Amino acid sequence: MVVDIRGTLNGDLVSGTASTVTVNDEVEGPISAIEIDGDNDAKLMTVLGILVIVERTGTVFEGVEFDTLSANDVIEVSGFRESATRLRATRIEKKSVFVPGQSEVQVTGTISDLNQDTFKLGELLVNFSEANLQGLPNGALSNGQAVEVDGIADETLVRAVNIKGKQTISNTLEIGDNVSVEGVISNLEGTRFQVDGIPVDFSDASITPLGFTLKNGVVVDAAGTWNGSLVVAESVAGTRGRIEIEATVESVTANTIQLRLFNGTVTVLVDNNTRLDDDTGVTDKLSISDLRAGDFVEVEALQDGSELIASRIDRDDLDDDVIQAAVTAFESGVSVTVLGIVYRTDGAEFEDQANRDLSATDFYNQLQVGDLIKLKDDLIPDGVADEVEFESQDSQDGGIPFEDDSDDSDDSDDSDDSDDSDDSDDSDDSDDSDDSDDSDDSDDSDDSDDSDDSDDSDDSDDSDDSDDSDDSDDSDDSDDSDD
Repeated sequence: MVVDIRGTLNGDLVSGTASTVTVNDEVEGPISAIEIDGDNDAKLMTVLGILVIVERTGTVFEGVEFDTLSANDVIEVSGFRESATRLRATRIEKKSVFVPGQSEVQVTGTISDLNQDTFKLGELLVNFSEANLQGLPNGALSNGQAVEVDGIADETLVRAVNIKGKQTISNTLEIGDNVSVEGVISNLEGTRFQVDGIPVDFSDASITPLGFTLKNGVVVDAAGTWNGSLVVAESVAGTRGRIEIEATVESVTANTIQLRLFNGTVTVLVDNNTRLDDDTGVTDKLSISDLRAGDFVEVEALQDGSELIASRIDRDDLDDDVIQAAVTAFESGVSVTVLGIVYRTDGAEFEDQANRDLSATDFYNQLQVGDLIKLKDDLIPDGVADEVEFESQDSQDGGIPFEDDSDDSDDSDDSDDSDDSDDSDDSDDSDDSDDSDDSDDSDDSDDSDDSDDSDDSDDSDDSDDSDDSDDSDDSDDSDDSDD
């Protein structure tokens, strides 16, 4: 989930005391359309006119699984905005099944096409004729105004019950406040970018991990000081990796996991920012001490020099071995090497980034050292890749397949219900860095409507006023207007 944390930072600049913890939900409503990417690793869903990207290994699920998400499910979504009408989900909770004229919904956005009784949020039509407007400045609506709407959904519109204004972080911070924001980079130009509309200057910032490249579409945590108009970043850290490994655990130490693949092993480090989740249901909050040799895990990792640092670890049911990583060597038509492990490709199926079939000849003619590829070695692994495909270096799952989609996704229902949800734990509240084991589900992870959970008093990255979680504008917390 995404949270906003306010509090006081200790002298070590790592720990602190939270005064408020606010859970931010971007939208709650029925799924009207679903499209699945070619790998079945991501879905694009339409919820009240907002396009929601859902990742098998990057989204936490409650009451539903990746494979069981269906049209007309009423879901509550927390995540990072990629644009005004596009959201990458970090957490999804199924609330109910849609009943027109009865289902309660909530949505945020910017008003357009305002007239006597209706306005639009993106493409969503809202009727406000009977709404309570007391939460708005002067009790009045205007085009361009950012609002949060609670109401009842019909087939074609939302009948608003309550409408209140949504302030941005810039209206709630004071000059000199320490701030940490996490989210998707947009509008990168020179030494500045934006995270959920919040401008960041990284000209003097340290960038981690080693070799990490800032690009539009990557997820980062930027920490620094508010100067009245932007965040002057002291550090920018990548928080989502493009290396993925699905394999059996061979051994575990206090801060490492060694994974066994047919032709070798891979070791990943676990730190305070690693988010862990248990899709087997054995434990509610997974920690590294819960993992055992023989467990099957799905790992997302960042490359830091010669080391791999896990950004996410999901324990799951046994499945195919998978490695997604940069090619370090290859023998054309014969084999590829990733993470020091050689895979033969005899008889493999090949695909490009858009999941279009390639011949082995075309694949190897295009292949270069450094390209990101995904290899799958079927359930009984033999060290020979069964599927090999090019992957994007620049965006998380769902970024390329859905980049040209409009509001109207293909309704290709995904209710195939394979049982495995693969939900990563993803909390996306990087500020809770002291809660490493379960950073994505802070204590109030189930109360996503609950705005003011100030009991989480020890969340780390909570700076002085830290807007933390990059959902700066949000939500249910009336005290924290930027939430």
